[in-house]
Amino acid sequence: MKILIAVIAALFTALFLLSAPAGAAEGKGALDKLQSLSAGVGLEERAEIPAGYQAKLVFASPKGEFFAGVEVVVRRGGEERKVMSAGPWLLLKGEPGEYEVRAAADGAKGATKVSLPAKGMRTYLIHLREPKKARMRN
Repeated sequence: MKILIAVIAALFTALFLLSAPAGAAEGKGALDKLQSLSAGVGLEERAEIPAGYQAKLVFASPKGEFFAGVEVVVRRGGEERKVMSAGPWLLLKGEPGEYEVRAAADGAKGATKVSLPAKGMRTYLIHLREPKKARMRN
């Protein structure tokens, strides 16, 4: 009887682990605690930004023109999270460590590595560049 109970328990455990999403068996995935907040550069919006965010991503062209409506992908530990930034700033809060960020808007793209510190906030300027156009040779 004890063997039968042990076998049934093992089967239920195996089924649970196979049906759980990646990272759920340990109770934490690389991006579980990641929070984001889209913001603009206006004084009113700046005043409404809550404390505690560790990174501010600023999306602009190399000429300094801001981008809005930016599609952002944050990656860490084999996981990724997609976020839409309505404004030219995206604030991040999560587990301290290194993250990879890719951003795209209006055909322009950019990427950088971001470090979320244990204390304080870091600012990252992500230049979104138009893809280079192929030149035709005569």
